[in-house]
Amino acid sequence: MYTELQQQLEKSRFLREGMQPDMTASGEKRWREKKVNQRKMIEFASVSLNHQGPGHSEISYDYVRDEARSLLIQTPTTLSVKKDNNRAYGISQCMISFEKKDLSAYNRLSVWVYIDAPGFHAVYLEMSIHNKGKNIMPKPGRFEGTHHPCLAPGQWHHVVWEIPYIYRDCVEGVSLAVPLLGSMPNTAKELKVYFSDLSFEVVEEENYLGFNLRKNSIAYCHSGYREEALKEALVQHCDSSNFQLLDTEGLVVYEAETLQLNDDFKKMDFTNYKKSGWYTLRIGDINSRPFAIGNDAYLSAAWKTLNFFNLERCGADIPGVHTACHLDVLCVHPDGRTLPISGGWHDAGDVSQGLTNTIESAYAMLELAVAIKEKETSLYVRLLEEARWGLDWIIRTRFGDGYRNTGCIIGIWTNNVHGDHDDIRTEAKNNAISNLNAAALCAKAAGIYTEDANFSALCQRVAIEDFAFGLEEIESMLPHKREIDLFAQASIAGYELYVLTGEEHYLAFAVKYALLIIECQQLELRVDFETPLSGFFYESRAKSRILAYFHSSLEHAPMQALGRLYTIAPNHADALLWKRSMELYASYIKTIAHMVEPYRVLPNAIYELNNCDFTGLYHEGDNSVGQPTLDEYNEQVLQGIQLNDTHYIRRFPVAYQFRGFHATLMGKAKAIAFIDEALPDKELKDIATRQVEWLLGYNPFAISSVYGEGYDYHPLYVAFSDQLVGAVPVGFETFENLDEPFFPMQNAPTYKEVWVHTTCRLMWLIADLNRT
Repeated sequence: MYTELQQQLEKSRFLREGMQPDMTASGEKRWREKKVNQRKMIEFASVSLNHQGPGHSEISYDYVRDEARSLLIQTPTTLSVKKDNNRAYGISQCMISFEKKDLSAYNRLSVWVYIDAPGFHAVYLEMSIHNKGKNIMPKPGRFEGTHHPCLAPGQWHHVVWEIPYIYRDCVEGVSLAVPLLGSMPNTAKELKVYFSDLSFEVVEEENYLGFNLRKNSIAYCHSGYREEALKEALVQHCDSSNFQLLDTEGLVVYEAETLQLNDDFKKMDFTNYKKSGWYTLRIGDINSRPFAIGNDAYLSAAWKTLNFFNLERCGADIPGVHTACHLDVLCVHPDGRTLPISGGWHDAGDVSQGLTNTIESAYAMLELAVAIKEKETSLYVRLLEEARWGLDWIIRTRFGDGYRNTGCIIGIWTNNVHGDHDDIRTEAKNNAISNLNAAALCAKAAGIYTEDANFSALCQRVAIEDFAFGLEEIESMLPHKREIDLFAQASIAGYELYVLTGEEHYLAFAVKYALLIIECQQLELRVDFETPLSGFFYESRAKSRILAYFHSSLEHAPMQALGRLYTIAPNHADALLWKRSMELYASYIKTIAHMVEPYRVLPNAIYELNNCDFTGLYHEGDNSVGQPTLDEYNEQVLQGIQLNDTHYIRRFPVAYQFRGFHATLMGKAKAIAFIDEALPDKELKDIATRQVEWLLGYNPFAISSVYGEGYDYHPLYVAFSDQLVGAVPVGFETFENLDEPFFPMQNAPTYKEVWVHTTCRLMWLIADLNRT
């Protein structure tokens, strides 16, 4: 409730320190309390222990629980030679081997862990199940089969991992491991990790795959509902047909019949109830937990996403997370000059930095600040403070001649000492998209930070300079960038500078690229599709491949460019073209919005058999193992909804090693929010809202996927810190080649990985939900 949020904010000194999660509301609490129906202990004394990598393993009596002994892995945190990819130095692993067993009857792995690591706030571990049957685990070249808990030292932790989806017909062992991620100054250079009571168990398992709703649960938006919004919730396999809305006193304030849907789903619709307050839903013996109706809806989520960014700051001392870090990371100009690039925000579960995501994050903060300025003053102030942290880094890490830091992969803690083995260097780049994106953000910032005249003037100067640098390189980018992405980002930069300066040449630039955006759109109805469609986009003007995203997404950018242009120049000669393009895309969205019932989550994209491009696809690890194939692509496409002999619309993206699709979904939601801003449309806003609700509880798993917000949230893949309140993961994924949601307990990249790209997208959408 709001009073609880207020207490959290006051305790954190309004995010000067980290917010603490309510663990009684977490999924972990419920998992650990499950009844164990059967258990098979793995006795360390009766199996083969084989240590691999630095350090050593041994039977220990120092820290024990129910058993008389523990397994100790003792390892250095750092080696003398750093990998070229700046990832972990290596891994210290103990392979616990036994005679091959069919463990298919067991669906959970359980172990207790104690960590001795002075100075560390959290330590990252790896647990893997090794299967040698028809299907190998861990899956070569992919992330399946390994669980990655990140635990605080100095206490026992009960780690549980439900494994019904892990192939385990021929298990020959379990490995327990500690990745070597380096040490910050004044932290231990050696770790000790104790494992006790390792066992395979049988429990009533979570639902982890498909559209069926978790047993005895309600799918609803944990962050609440605005007064005028569509207010719906779902149950499945419930005998009752009557539901009730109760206030904080337990009094029934609204009651109605459910609507029967397919597959024994029932929909509860309480849209007509508009009184602000805190409520619960009840149907039969099933109850929701409290949620808000009114101005409190999404307020907690907004604060918590901001909390995540504060804790992701690089280069600063963050209490409870890390001391000042990565002070020995430099960006190198082709002429030899260097710039320190600590600062900004760590990008994801690793501690990398990325310019594009930083720009988008600061942009989202500024848009949310504008949306809530008159409603939540304290949040407004903190948003501007946090956005400025990102802006300062973006401005500071440019050389002033077009070259700048565009990103750096960092997968270790460094010691902050220049000139030794763990220094990291990255090359400065001069490319159009980086400079145009920076120009757009700085132009927006210049118009917002007007109370600080010097900073506003600096932002304006940088915006003008970076725009000019972008102009010089934009044509050279075309062969190396999807045209639609480049055209949209260029138009947005021109739009922002026109709003700031009023100079017509910026508007002309934005208009030029807006027309190129439209050339990439399907303008005529595709009547060869079983469901005729138009309005979607292609990657380029050649229209040889339909636009689809699987990881990060820019699907919002064309509608952002066209919608904002239409808002500021509705009488322009091209305005009707912009309007028609938005209307076509809106019609496309409204048509596909009903394809994934009963959740009405938007399908990802239209795919064509035998039409894919793996060029430039980033792949972690050995590039010879686990790479995608055309057969795999086609198998995934065929799982979609058929449109004709060669085209299918997938509910979720075609994806390979990198999976998790919150960003792709929110890209669509942002696109239609921009249309609604320019051409108000209640149906579109309801559709956009539903995509946000999918993240926050209106999903088959009945969980909030945002850590520390709502209920039943999973621990996420953080690796370099303890869990961070407000983190939004890469998101629900798919299993193998199927086209249905998959969100298992396994904590692994990329789908469970925290990410600024998804977190800022949620923040940005909350700005739209608060727009009046």
